[in-house]
Amino acid sequence: MPSWPALAIGFLGPIFIASLAKFIDLAERPKDAAVHFLTGAFLAFVALLAEHYVFAFFGPSIPMQYHLAAEAFLFVALTEEVVKIAQISELARRKAASLRETVAIGITVAAGFAGAENIIYLCRYSEAVADLLLIRTLTANPLHLAVGVIASSYVFEALRDEAKSHYLAVAVLAATMCHGLYDYLIMSSGGRSYRFIFVLAFVVAWAWRLAPTKQRTL
Repeated sequence: MPSWPALAIGFLGPIFIASLAKFIDLAERPKDAAVHFLTGAFLAFVALLAEHYVFAFFGPSIPMQYHLAAEAFLFVALTEEVVKIAQISELARRKAASLRETVAIGITVAAGFAGAENIIYLCRYSEAVADLLLIRTLTANPLHLAVGVIASSYVFEALRDEAKSHYLAVAVLAATMCHGLYDYLIMSSGGRSYRFIFVLAFVVAWAWRLAPTKQRTL
């Protein structure tokens, strides 16, 4: 069982990273950030249950050679991103009027999701994987936040223009491909390859390019 300080760092670490977004003008008000963070944390447990039952139902029917790819892209990445994007869309529809506000919601929901997922991983694997908290802080946390930025950017386009409503599907596709490829490279190598770092770097760079600044807030 991991220590309480480790659990606290795992849970709150992503929101600390998200708070650094104030340097690119993305920070939410503390009250809103707390609500959206806790919402994202709750969704992590919803996604975990959904993944378990969907995989148990459909997994046995998938050919073995496609099993790993299906798990990474469909049962894990797609499930998690659909849950997060649905919540980001609903919150943005009610509370956001700009790209900055939509991305702020997206990155905070993603931070909550990452924090709760850290708790789950620490409780399950901390004894088997050395430095698990450090690894997730440097890799999985930035990935979740960056994917949150990318997805919420497309969500904003879908919500502000009915002609672009299909951008919700684009958001799901982009987020699932980024997340799924990252997971697949880790799972296929058993954590022994660092190829996933290239995916992480690409996703973070893409998110940085899309994230609004004070000069790009529409």
